[in-house]
Amino acid sequence: QRVLTTSLDSELPIVPIFAIPYLAFLPIFWITVLYAFFTDRNFSQLALAIIIAYMASNLVYLVFHTYMPRPDHVSGLFSGLVTYVYSHDHPYNDFPSEHASSATMLALYASQAPPRWRIGALVFAVLVVMATVLIRQHSLAGALGGVAVGVCAWLLAGRLARLPLFRPQPGV
Repeated sequence: QRVLTTSLDSELPIVPIFAIPYLAFLPIFWITVLYAFFTDRNFSQLALAIIIAYMASNLVYLVFHTYMPRPDHVSGLFSGLVTYVYSHDHPYNDFPSEHASSATMLALYASQAPPRWRIGALVFAVLVVMATVLIRQHSLAGALGGVAVGVCAWLLAGRLARLPLFRPQPGV
């Protein structure tokens, strides 16, 4: 197991309130995917990006094992939420963070929405990426790697979604 933490990771505080956006993210993300599916608003690109990002991440996990050391004890308001996260999500697969890649894809998907949704999605995505680091689920390298995977997957999916294979055919 490789540990990718640096001295900068160690200097950052643990901020238990960030467990809230971390935990809220997955339901919001998958509701967005369902919305894209039922409204057909750029669903092809979103679905392809998710597949690409998760396949790439799982390939990295398979050949490059990473571990995120966690504190023995977290205290303060909302520390129970951090404990809940720790008890349900193992500290392996630090790099790349799928929370960070998914949050990035959510923000990129929302970039085509009205301005108020774009700003909200961007702020939420930034909070989620910050949360992965500030509750010690991922190292800075893991979070930044996740953002990079999300951007690359989105761009590649955008190219693939324009191929005839992924475009609706007339009369079908």
